[in-house]
Amino acid sequence: MVILGELLRELRGKESLRSVSKRAGVSHNYLSILEKGVDPRTGAPAKASPDTLRSLSRAYNYSYKDLMYAAGYSEDDQTTQDIESVSKSINAIDDLKELIMRYDDEQIIEMYKHKSNGEDLKEEQIKNILSYVRFVLKDS
Repeated sequence: MVILGELLRELRGKESLRSVSKRAGVSHNYLSILEKGVDPRTGAPAKASPDTLRSLSRAYNYSYKDLMYAAGYSEDDQTTQDIESVSKSINAIDDLKELIMRYDDEQIIEMYKHKSNGEDLKEEQIKNILSYVRFVLKDS
């Protein structure tokens, strides 16, 4: 079994901790602790939460299942987390529907910084996405 810290260091490569942490939405200190595998304050093994692993999975474009395995989670743990994730996704879809029905494209563009794979989306790309989502939501 691959140790999570070694895998995270390998995935990060020469990229800075701060860069990855910003993209993943975790602190660079916490990412450093995960890579070292030990919490220096307590000496206890560092344990990443499934939510943190999901964020890192997205940031590195790496398999969430493989990160869960490397972190020592079992299949049952992953199934529970997947169910919770689906529940959060349903709530996020409801929130998205409300946002899109309430505001026009320009207001949404002003309210949020839109990114994909760590890169800012152009206004035209955002408008295309919003147009598509409105089209899909029209039938639901």
